[in-house]
Amino acid sequence: MPHLYRPVAASCALLALGSLAGCGGGGDGGFSAPNINTALVQITSANQEEVVAVAYDSVGGSSETAGELPLPIGIVAAGGSDKVQLLDIALAQVDRALRRGKPAADATVSAYTVSDSVQCDYRGSISISANVASADSFDTEIWSSGDTATIVFNNCAFDAGDSVSGSIGITLHSDFDPAVLDNPELCTPDCSVSMSISINNFTVSSTDGWTATVHGDLALDRTITPTTISETTSSNSLWFFSSDGFAMHLSGLETTNAMDVSQLTYSYDSTVTVASTAIDGSINVSAQLSGTLSGFSYDTYTANDPNSGTLTITGANSQLTANVSGDTLTLLLDSDGDGNDDEMTTITWTQL
Repeated sequence: MPHLYRPVAASCALLALGSLAGCGGGGDGGFSAPNINTALVQITSANQEEVVAVAYDSVGGSSETAGELPLPIGIVAAGGSDKVQLLDIALAQVDRALRRGKPAADATVSAYTVSDSVQCDYRGSISISANVASADSFDTEIWSSGDTATIVFNNCAFDAGDSVSGSIGITLHSDFDPAVLDNPELCTPDCSVSMSISINNFTVSSTDGWTATVHGDLALDRTITPTTISETTSSNSLWFFSSDGFAMHLSGLETTNAMDVSQLTYSYDSTVTVASTAIDGSINVSAQLSGTLSGFSYDTYTANDPNSGTLTITGANSQLTANVSGDTLTLLLDSDGDGNDDEMTTITWTQL
């Protein structure tokens, strides 16, 4: 059964927990939604493992891609298990463009527009356009509420591997100091940022011809301290699809995430409706999961599969509960919706 995830040098999701970013703009130009069955799936003993896999993909990522936190919020591109946050790269380029294009210090202006283009390390380019709503953004070099930017990746590759295309936009709803991207210790006692997000046909292309695309909207609120990150995310619609025929649509996403750098732990609480070609229909998902981090920095990390928590999945007249303990998932299936468990199965994350 095709999945969006593959152990390739780049893999898609949207805005990983380790990144500081948002998008707004980009629009729906050129987007054509894949055909996908949205009817609720009857969960049975035959399809329950696939249902759990889709549910986890919709809220928590996949161990094949180092378990981004969670899937709806991680665009990543890197070799091996550590992941570099593309949105951190995007924000850094916007910050560079704003600094290069800002008016002279003695200019009397209340706002300005800037555009810039930079070459990617291996091939392609990144184009940036920004509208700065307040003079504070160049007087203090802190972005202000109302600032917007659009970042377009043009067949951009950071090494000889995969390339990325598509656009990411940014609309800030609070002031934000981009210096904290590389220096979270500056967040004393804390830093916060609020933004609205859209991603337009953001596509990762593998060297063997496989592609994966993300398209949709997000709203993000984040608070950072020198040792913790907490975040709430919501989305009306997020599409994920790949050239091998896999497609997944998330709607009604609500997620609360937390990461403790000092303890190397994470947790998230998510609800979402997901339709997927992998199960030929849709399910409602509620997840309360936690796990550990390794190899962590603020722009790269490995998030291990959850080691505790619960996934509750509702289908057509059926419900599946997955209780997580260590590497083991205990699946409790209510196949007829009468409130009683009809079957219990034990599997591991590796098997899943």
